[in-house]
Amino acid sequence: MLLRVQRCLIGLAAALAIVALGGWVFDAPTLAGAQFGTPMLPGAILLSLLCAYALYQAGVETEQGRSAFSRRVRIPAWIAVVLGVVGVGRHLLGYGDTIDGADELLGAGWLHVSSAAAVGNGVIAAALLLPERLKASNVYPTLLVAPIPALLTALVGYGLDAPALLSTPMFSQLALFATFCIGLLIPAALFLRPTSGWMEFVTRSSASGQTARWFLIVAFTLPLAISAIVQGGRALDLIAYPFGYGVAIVLTVVSISIIGILVAMRLRRAESTAMASQNLLNAIVENTPALIYAKDREGRYLRVNRHLAEMMGRSSEELLGRTDADLFPAELADAYRAVDARVMASGEPIVEEEYAEFQGGNHHYLSSKAPLLDEHGAASGIVGISTDVTELKSVSARLQNKVQRLKLLGEITRAISQRQDIASIFQAAVVAVEDLFNADVSVIALIPPKSDRVEVAHMGPATHRNREKLGLSIGRLIRAEGNPVAECIAQRTLIHVDGRTQNVRPETPAFVKQMGSICLVPILVDDVPYGVMIAGRGDSAAMTSTECEFFKQLVDHIGLSVQQSIMLEALQRTVEDLKMSQASAVARERLAAIGQMASGIAHDLNNGLTPISIHTQALRESGRDLPPEIQSYLRMVDRVIGDMSATIARMRDFYRPENAELERSSVDLRELTSDVIELTRARWSDMAMQQGIVIGVEAEFDADLPHALIDAASIRDALTNLVLNAVDAMPDGGMIFVRGRRQTADDPAADDRILLEVTDSGHGMDAETRERCLDPFFTTKGNRGTGLGLAMVVGAARRHGAELEIDSAPGRGTTMRMSLPVADPVVAAHPRAGVLSTNYGTPAIRILIVDDDPAVLESTANYLKIIGFDVTAAEGGRRGVDAASQAVAAGQAFDVLITDLGMPHIDGDRVASAVKEMAPGTFVIMLTGWGNHMPKGKSKPVNVDALMAKPPDIAELRRLLESVTPQRAH
Repeated sequence: MLLRVQRCLIGLAAALAIVALGGWVFDAPTLAGAQFGTPMLPGAILLSLLCAYALYQAGVETEQGRSAFSRRVRIPAWIAVVLGVVGVGRHLLGYGDTIDGADELLGAGWLHVSSAAAVGNGVIAAALLLPERLKASNVYPTLLVAPIPALLTALVGYGLDAPALLSTPMFSQLALFATFCIGLLIPAALFLRPTSGWMEFVTRSSASGQTARWFLIVAFTLPLAISAIVQGGRALDLIAYPFGYGVAIVLTVVSISIIGILVAMRLRRAESTAMASQNLLNAIVENTPALIYAKDREGRYLRVNRHLAEMMGRSSEELLGRTDADLFPAELADAYRAVDARVMASGEPIVEEEYAEFQGGNHHYLSSKAPLLDEHGAASGIVGISTDVTELKSVSARLQNKVQRLKLLGEITRAISQRQDIASIFQAAVVAVEDLFNADVSVIALIPPKSDRVEVAHMGPATHRNREKLGLSIGRLIRAEGNPVAECIAQRTLIHVDGRTQNVRPETPAFVKQMGSICLVPILVDDVPYGVMIAGRGDSAAMTSTECEFFKQLVDHIGLSVQQSIMLEALQRTVEDLKMSQASAVARERLAAIGQMASGIAHDLNNGLTPISIHTQALRESGRDLPPEIQSYLRMVDRVIGDMSATIARMRDFYRPENAELERSSVDLRELTSDVIELTRARWSDMAMQQGIVIGVEAEFDADLPHALIDAASIRDALTNLVLNAVDAMPDGGMIFVRGRRQTADDPAADDRILLEVTDSGHGMDAETRERCLDPFFTTKGNRGTGLGLAMVVGAARRHGAELEIDSAPGRGTTMRMSLPVADPVVAAHPRAGVLSTNYGTPAIRILIVDDDPAVLESTANYLKIIGFDVTAAEGGRRGVDAASQAVAAGQAFDVLITDLGMPHIDGDRVASAVKEMAPGTFVIMLTGWGNHMPKGKSKPVNVDALMAKPPDIAELRRLLESVTPQRAH
């Protein structure tokens, strides 16, 4: 704002100088101010323009933040100073004709300048060239205002038309325009440094600054106003010339008096305002609960408020002039003095926490101290406000203590939560209580079921070291009746007691009596007392109620952790049960899938085996004259077909073992083993030798080994699988032994049984393989194995009332062992071992055969036709029903119906029902795909007279047909 005013003043001065210059250039004396007496001389015009330019550039650089002026300021300023000195020297040398020709020597014409104009402009230029140190002091403004008296004198002389004032040497030829230019440039120069020296006082926004500015304005304008008034009176012939001076003096005195009165009134208003402010400040300072004080640089108290004086127990007057060393202990005084020194050195406010000792006790204060500045901005002392934070600090300490305890509780909780078993949770708890509560005793006692005592289960390390003194030990029973332990359990709440006051109660445990302070808290699990946690101190500080409450919170967390551990254990057991259930369900699903696949496979296999079986049996029956070797081959083929049929029937046992039924017979295990060795010879002998491997198989049986009561087919399959597994377990060759011996009477499971073993010298199995080798689908053979071999062996063993035992270790080979029941000596051989009948069928019996497999249908029909029966074959259920209907319509109903149960579209059950309805006397024989057992979900049809396996036993079928009497034919 001041720089803008400065530029306006500079502009006005430059414009006035340019107008005067135009008067000289265009020979117009009026423009140069000739009408006022003396025109503005060319030298004065040049000086004014130089000073105006230098001041403008100085203002621009000041606005840019520069402290030292550049050449644009210094060069015109130096020229102005030189011209001013030349002008003043000319007048001094030429005054009184001291030197002849001085006017011409020191300049005339365009360089002519009055001495007053030379001094005024030279002073302005010299002020701009002062060093920075002098510019910031009183030298700068004082130098600038030095020409003002001469200017005022010249203005008064022009105003009063007093040539005497203008004829003195220093003011001769001082033009009015030059006076105005200097009068405008001087304030413009002052506005460059508004805070230099005493200008700071004038430019203040305070009442004193406003009064000073107002007074200066009046002092500058008053002489001009008086001169104008006197001049106007003379122009109107109201004031005579000599009388005019008297009028001027009177007006001056009156004006000064008025100014004095106005200044006094203004100062009075300022004093009243200051007094009101002081009273307000005193009211605040004296009535605040804070301590307020001011000190000088030496630490002497300049001011203290009433509250500080009351705290010190003295009056305010007694404290003034004293130092902290006079009022406080040396240590506190030095600390206060150090903080005061920091404040004065930094010049910035500081907030510091201090401690003080007063008559009322010890106090903590939060002190805010700031520097006390003098008129030069230097720190002359400090002023401080100290607020009593003793109570806040106490509250903060309590809060910090609570926060610390919560943090501690969190740490203990985390330490406990990292342990999942109850024992480790309790042990971590008693250790934490001793460490963090400084407890001399830390015990957890559990509540046994249906007992009036509690059992010590866990003790902290310090408690354990002093166990003999305290009378404590792990497993000790503490009576929970008529003592604090009983109260804690019964009330389910914290019990805080002084151990020494319990001496009068004989039921109180000894360790409680030894404690000066003790807390007992019940451990609740699902709101049921699970145990008691006890913590106590001996000679140390007593446990406060706050500590006991925190201890209770800790025990609550322990109870939750115990409950969580119990739930976790239950959850783990549930998960294990679910895993086992899931594994069982998966196994059942797998076996069910096998059963479903086996159903279709069995049907196809049976259909393929039926023609082979029928033709083989027919050859055996009709080819008695064949060589014995051929007959032996036929018997081998017949036996293999029977075994395959039985194996197919047992496939359902994988998913429906509860329905398995065995056709047991008395079997010589030596012969069965011999058959197995011969059947597997290609694998363990021929194929092995092709790979350069030598494997031997030997059978070792007791001489008096009795026959076994077994299902020959299933045991033969089991032995076959065990031998093949043994071969796979010996990639480098070895020996396989098949042994049979009577189970000795001293065996735990001895029950008149035979032990059958298969032993190999292979690489053996580790523990993991032994545990899983019996699972369905588990195999160590990669893509070469199905994982069903041992599962079938296990099924065979269980169907004979035994378990498969495995004795194996890596590098020691493997022994598979099962026990089989001994056969009764009177058990008859299987009928298939008997001699086939050679009687031919009765031609009077008419037979209808219905099957969906052409091979089975053709082979069965051909065989029955060969042995003399009247046979009609129908492929499929619909054609069978049609054939029966046509026969009944012709009066030639069939005597016997042979049909397959599992035909599509119209199964054998419906065919039998239809035929029975048309000819009730028809004898129905049904072939099933599962031996003599019905498939799952099927029940034996009421219209079926006989069930046979598919492929059928031809001899049995023939005997069954021969049992049908001729009287049943129509």
